Amino acid sequence: MSLLLKMEDVSIRYNEKQVVSDLNLTIKKGEILGIVGESGSGKSTIIKAALGLLDLGGKVDSGTIFYKDINLLQLSKKEYQQIRGTCLGSIPQDSKGSFCPVKTIEEHLYEALSKGKKESKLKVREEAIQILKQLNVSDAERFLESYPFQLSGGMNQRAAIMIAIMQKPCLLFADEPTSALDVISQKHVVTTLMKQRSLDTAMLIVTHNIGLATYMADQILVMKKGRIVEYGETKEVMSHPKDSYTKTLLAAVPRIKRGIE
Repeated sequence: MSLLLKMEDVSIRYNEKQVVSDLNLTIKKGEILGIVGESGSGKSTIIKAALGLLDLGGKVDSGTIFYKDINLLQLSKKEYQQIRGTCLGSIPQDSKGSFCPVKTIEEHLYEALSKGKKESKLKVREEAIQILKQLNVSDAERFLESYPFQLSGGMNQRAAIMIAIMQKPCLLFADEPTSALDVISQKHVVTTLMKQRSLDTAMLIVTHNIGLATYMADQILVMKKGRIVEYGETKEVMSHPKDSYTKTLLAAVPRIKRGIE
């Protein structure tokens, strides 16, 4: 498989605080990488750095970030905007906060697709409705005509997922894509995202849900306090964790026992 993303010796800081140190990872075409770790470990910062969307005061101190043969750290804002969505897709953690409150979901969709191949609005709407049905949205037509403030957090999450999928990126960054959803909705989202593999879409998924990462990811990267503590094939890392922190994370997964002992 061809290499899509390579982050080599990447260190990131916010003002004077180092938040990620000496990060190395790769993602190949059609591959899913899951990044797990406790809050504050630097997981979401990695996605923001790759997308050129670090918050105020954030800076990549050292290292390189390549998408194919493009050095992302050398791109201008305009050049970055041209590859976001079309090449690098994103499902933000705060989906509702990423939407303009005075635009409908359908307007957000058309705006997101304006950089890509031109298609009729009717065709776009029909495809969007099909994806929304996969995401367990019952009244897709009304959903598209709604404003973000009229929808729940979970519904805004599904809107962001639908828009990201519609853009058909080569590499999709998903930051806690199921965090605002109930268990049934999570299942629909995971199924829909996994279908993108048939299009050779690669994904980087940040999640607190180790079960989700284990199910979806080919590779697992475990982070603690901005550093990698374990990285490898999912089956190997989950079955035979080498680092004590990974073992602690796995031990913390709730297990429900039936009956009375």
